[in-house]
Amino acid sequence: MHRLSSRMRRLLILPAALIALLAAAAPAPAALATSAPTWQAWGLTVDFPTLATDAPEIMYTVYVGADDPTPQVVAESTPVDLWANGSCITQGTAPLTWQGGYADFNGNAYIRCRLPSWRAGIGALAPGLPGASNNSLTCDAGGAPLFTAAQVKLDAVASTNPIIDATGLGVALSAPSNGNKARTSLALSSATYSSPLWNQTSAGNRIVIGEDGPAITAVATHFGWLSFLADPNWDDFFNTVTGATVGHWVESPSAHWTAPAARYKLKTQSDYVYIGYSPTSGAYLHGELGATRIDPGCKNS
Repeated sequence: MHRLSSRMRRLLILPAALIALLAAAAPAPAALATSAPTWQAWGLTVDFPTLATDAPEIMYTVYVGADDPTPQVVAESTPVDLWANGSCITQGTAPLTWQGGYADFNGNAYIRCRLPSWRAGIGALAPGLPGASNNSLTCDAGGAPLFTAAQVKLDAVASTNPIIDATGLGVALSAPSNGNKARTSLALSSATYSSPLWNQTSAGNRIVIGEDGPAITAVATHFGWLSFLADPNWDDFFNTVTGATVGHWVESPSAHWTAPAARYKLKTQSDYVYIGYSPTSGAYLHGELGATRIDPGCKNS
């Protein structure tokens, strides 16, 4: 067995010691910066169960986000199941029934839910944002994720077909139909945006309309809110909907449309949302609804 001399051992130790010294002197990796929120939003998701004995899920979430370097959710509240906590009731001239993942509104039933205060929710997440201290907000067109969506089977009758209506807070979605073709209609305080006509199908249609498309795709991916869409190219389209523009997507078959958009106002207090009914016109949804989303966001310049 050969033994290393003391001098040789010292020569072997020196490189290892030098490497350790350099590693200790190197700066630590920079921590990822968390962007300060610049816009506020709330989302309501409505999903109907496969079994008639199960309950719908009507989930309310408040969240805030930023666009640095890309749209992202910065903070969010714990989702609240409004159906489970008794904030929702069914009303109308006939019972509302559901099975197979769809509820049959049939022109005579609807759901009314009391939404919590958006202002209070923003205050808990980001008290420095305008929504935490104001009862109403004036919002830049395309400045924050704003969208409504639905998976719906419309009846072959002429109807205005209100799908989800939060007019008291500044936003509503409907699908006016002549019995064969329908439009997607997004009503805001400043304007109503109506898509070109699309063909109703017995298998149902899936629709999304909104502003700030890159933020829509980021939020939908973060929460999984648009998983009912079948065409994976929907997000490629919405990533092109930027600036003061509203975009619309319908399937199947898939089609899209864009138009100029204007500033709009949103309210931040507690109020009612109606599913399958318009409190303004008294009209009902004629058809079946599998899922719907309403997600108004706001950024102030």
